[in-house]
Amino acid sequence: MAPGHAQAWLELLRWHKPSGRLILLIPAGWALWLGPAVPPPALLVGWIVLGGLAVSGAGCVANDLWDRRIDPLVERTRHRPLADGRLGVGTATVLLLLCLVVALAALLGWAGSHVDWAGLQADWALRIGGVALTLGTAALVYFGLLALVGVRPRQFMRRG
Repeated sequence: MAPGHAQAWLELLRWHKPSGRLILLIPAGWALWLGPAVPPPALLVGWIVLGGLAVSGAGCVANDLWDRRIDPLVERTRHRPLADGRLGVGTATVLLLLCLVVALAALLGWAGSHVDWAGLQADWALRIGGVALTLGTAALVYFGLLALVGVRPRQFMRRG
């Protein structure tokens, strides 16, 4: 990789603007230090930092891929690597996939030793079931009201 491309990759990941990473890592750090195991194990801190950096980078790349046709038209964003042509869509897609694989590896590396998979699956099933029930009920109420109003909308809007 040429030095110019390395700089463009770093700009695409927004390494020169750390606020996005801080927004992810500060709450994670607080959660670690407020947990029952203080100080947290160094390996756990490492997994969370690696995963946070990877997810943050993936978000920046995905944003630039999504806005690649708009960014050249906006003064603030026209010098981004995709907008000014220093990197192509294929290169950005590879970087996005790389960030997502690293984030998944961090999750699986951390979860492999810290998560009760059977409990997680049961919890997930209960949450999905609860959401489905809530959304189903809301949908019935919503569409029921639409049907009620749709039958005779003028009757409900008449004044006096």
